[in-house]
Amino acid sequence: MTTFDWNIFYPRNLLEGLTLLLAAAIWSFFGLLYTALMLTVISYSFWISATRFQRGYWFFKPTTRPATRSTTAGNPVNFDKDLTQLYRDVFNTEKVMVSLDHASQYDIHIIWHDDLNITARLGTLARRLGIESLPGKKGQEAIPVIFFEVWKAGCSALLIKKKPDNWGEPVRFKPETLTKGKPRAYIGDTINGDPIIIDHALEHGAGVFGTSGSGKTEVFVVHHASMQLTGLNPEMHIIDLKGTPQLRRLSNDSYISTTTDEQGETVADMHGVYELLQALNNRLAERMTRYTQADCDNIWQYRKKVDNKERPICLYVDELAVLSRAAKTARKDDPITNIMAQLASLAQLGRSGGLILLVGMQHPIATDLPTTIRNQIMTRIVLAVADADAASVAGIPGAQNQPMQGAMMVKHGNRVQIGRGAYIPANT
Repeated sequence: MTTFDWNIFYPRNLLEGLTLLLAAAIWSFFGLLYTALMLTVISYSFWISATRFQRGYWFFKPTTRPATRSTTAGNPVNFDKDLTQLYRDVFNTEKVMVSLDHASQYDIHIIWHDDLNITARLGTLARRLGIESLPGKKGQEAIPVIFFEVWKAGCSALLIKKKPDNWGEPVRFKPETLTKGKPRAYIGDTINGDPIIIDHALEHGAGVFGTSGSGKTEVFVVHHASMQLTGLNPEMHIIDLKGTPQLRRLSNDSYISTTTDEQGETVADMHGVYELLQALNNRLAERMTRYTQADCDNIWQYRKKVDNKERPICLYVDELAVLSRAAKTARKDDPITNIMAQLASLAQLGRSGGLILLVGMQHPIATDLPTTIRNQIMTRIVLAVADADAASVAGIPGAQNQPMQGAMMVKHGNRVQIGRGAYIPANT
């Protein structure tokens, strides 16, 4: 059953009232019923057209809106009848419809609504969906889902982690997504299956954050493979302060890991790290002099105008927290007290000088990730992190609710992509 939403004899707003007054004036002046009727039809047609999307219908307002098919961006949307009814019960409104989609590690609820405050009832919704709260957590932090607005109002998404047994196959590394001569790295796929690409001509630095087992090391491996396939012949420098076997196997121009101290114990080779960072800073300073003399702003202009053999430099640093803490605890006369300043300088000069910096941290905290470095890392690759504080420091709130084994949220400036990192088997 449907009902009329407007009545020509009962104006409800200024537009309708003025329309009727104007129609009456013309009618009385000309005495022409036809003129008044035409004016009324034209005016109401304009109003109906102008407010169609605000009202959500054309001429008649349905008493109920059944789950059906709609389209978005030219693609059909199948609304889930049972999910739609569940959401209507929770929010006590008929103005909501829900479609169900699936990704490798998530079930995805796409929620079409009339500007609902979904986060206010997220707890109730989670209970109705059978999602268990996290022990020891309160409020929204206790609800292990990822919620975000697809648009500012009207469409939202809820990502619910699948059980590990239901995860799809790992994302294979896809060299076909790369372009020869372009400093781009492929690191995984979005939940829609689109490639996640970092364009280092625009994004010279990236932070990789994720707890043990999240897939952080694999991001370094995949990025390294991508850069080798660019055809740019980049230098590869690896600072691996945990001695990770996967990073040790990668081809490199220099590899710094651990050393033996005076007591015969294995420790991070901080002096080796400092010497490498200092040498790279000197090289970038020399490069910037040459680029300025050639009237070039950065390496990419210099390669195009002067020397297309100029090599980009890739620097991988894992684990950044070890550097930060070593600098804080070193003797005042020890040069490694300046190790973070050296790294910050590289981060600042990287885009112009052609240094591509990837820094990794298991548990990002503000004291170990100074703003002089954080502000230069425009790209944040955030995997599963331990808690909301770590997700906030990494720059993507909600990342603590991601699954393990490669689930990632990648922030390029103000744009965030959600997906899963690519994987390269150890024997390839």
